[in-house]
This record gives sequence, structure tokens and C-alpha cells, in this order.
Amino acid sequence: MARIISENPELLLKLSVTSLILSLATAKLYIYQMDIINELRQDAESLENLKQAYSI
Repeated sequence: MARIISENPELLLKLSVTSLILSLATAKLYIYQMDIINELRQDAESLENLKQAYSI
């Protein structure tokens, strides 16, 4: 690997950029998932409140 990178320094740059992009994509997916989980939790709370409000 070191020999290949020493022969082609642009490859190290491409690998670094690819790693950065994958890290950013992972972070975006994690944030998106957390938003969905929070929304589902709020929906469940609202449903429970409605059930309690209409229970006699």
C-alpha cells in the first residue's frame, strides 16, 4: 500500500476525500435516524394523550 501511494500521491488524496465523504454520509444518516425516532416518540405520546383524553 505504501509503495502504491508513494508512486501515486494523488491516490492518497482521493482515499482521504472518500473517507471524509463516507464519514459525513454516516453522520447525516445518524442524524436523520434520530429525527425519525424523536418524531415517532412524539407521535406515540400524542396518541397516548388522545387515548387518555377520550377515555371515560
